[in-house]
Amino acid sequence: MMGYIGNKRSPLVEYEELEKAVTHKWILSTAKVKELIGVTPRVGKDEMTFVWGSFTFTKAGKLGNQMGWLVSKS
Repeated sequence: MMGYIGNKRSPLVEYEELEKAVTHKWILSTAKVKELIGVTPRVGKDEMTFVWGSFTFTKAGKLGNQMGWLVSKS
C-alpha cells in the first residue's frame, strides 16, 4: 500500500524563492530572509553584505521597521 505524502514541500522551495528574488530584483525584509534561509542576516557596523552559500544579501534601506535586503547570486 502506498503511503500518503500529503502536502510535503520540496526542500528546494526556499532556493527557488531566492532565485526569483534575484531575477526580479526584489528587496526582501529581514523577516522574509530569515524565513527563507533560517538565519537572520547580520553584518558589521561598516559592512553592507551578508553571504549565505552562493547568495549575497546587500543592505537596501529600510522596509518599515526592518532592514531591506537585495539578493544577488555569485
